Amino acid sequence: MKGVLRVGLRLLLFLLALFVGAVAVWLVLFILFLFMRDLVPWLKGFRYMQFQIWSFLAVCLAALAFYLWSLMKPVFYMLTWLKRLAQGHYDEPSRSNWRGRPLSGNQLKLPYTLFREIIGQMSMLTLALQRAEKERRELDEKRKSWIAGVRHDLKTPLAYIRGYSSMIAAADQYQWSTAEIIQFGSLMEQKTIQVEQLIEDMNASYQLDGSEGPLSRESTEMAGFIRQIVTDVADHPLAAQHTFAFNTAGEKCLDIDQRMIRRALHNLLWNAVVHNPAGCHIEAEVYWDQHGLTVEIRDNGTGIDAETLERLNTAEDNVLSARARLAGSGLGMALAKGFVTRHDGTMTVHSKPQQGTRITLFFLF
Repeated sequence: MKGVLRVGLRLLLFLLALFVGAVAVWLVLFILFLFMRDLVPWLKGFRYMQFQIWSFLAVCLAALAFYLWSLMKPVFYMLTWLKRLAQGHYDEPSRSNWRGRPLSGNQLKLPYTLFREIIGQMSMLTLALQRAEKERRELDEKRKSWIAGVRHDLKTPLAYIRGYSSMIAAADQYQWSTAEIIQFGSLMEQKTIQVEQLIEDMNASYQLDGSEGPLSRESTEMAGFIRQIVTDVADHPLAAQHTFAFNTAGEKCLDIDQRMIRRALHNLLWNAVVHNPAGCHIEAEVYWDQHGLTVEIRDNGTGIDAETLERLNTAEDNVLSARARLAGSGLGMALAKGFVTRHDGTMTVHSKPQQGTRITLFFLF
């Protein structure tokens, strides 16, 4: 509102200045007429009053024409600008002077200075639209890479399911034993659970990536909360071939969004189950100091290669971006890092091939 008042006041002052200038020009013309009347014969045909009226009208019309030009030129410029924005061209049109020559630089000159506040707001709008368009294009690229990675992840378990189902369907040709059919069914169940996990991770990633609202924090006793998650994973049939342990220094409460942190810890523990051979020992530990609370998840499994480890530790907080960079090597871990980051926490992964993995989550009090 203040900007509109400034523009209105500036236009009023500009009109007043033009009127004063027109009067001054008219006076100069009249004085010249008085001096030149005796020197130029044809000027003697003009009476004083007649010259005063016609010269005043001519000067006023010229001032009015200049005023209208000063108004309409910026207005047409802004209308052209808005039309370009509506067409998706998020850049500022070039400005020209009264001769029609383009003005260099971003400095405003007459007549554009009359609408300085409006042009300034339109410049800010244009920059905001440019940023939004850039972010949209980057997000589209990330989504394409993300979808390509998920498609790759889905193809592998689906190929297993299709292969084993075909083998079971051809039982009359191969005479599979009961033990072999049970083995096929177990492998198909494992791959089905992997597909379900991936679908749940996809849904969670969209929710996390588009969610900027407040967390549903509640005071949670972390030792019991994490112990229950470890127990749930350990009780799963696919985890029967692994051993689990849970250690804690005692009880400590922390304000967290239980749904997010449960999902993060479940993903990390489940990764240790499905990506390690039978006999792997998986351990979770909770401890704290005066600064915050730490959760460690360790295993003595196959570990992670250096390239993937670097990508996990340097992936952006944005889940889609992290997923694109990991290219099929751990949506669950990228999600876990995103959930922890939403709590202003950190997640680091330490691992070496064939030497196990240690994942450290840290939450400030």
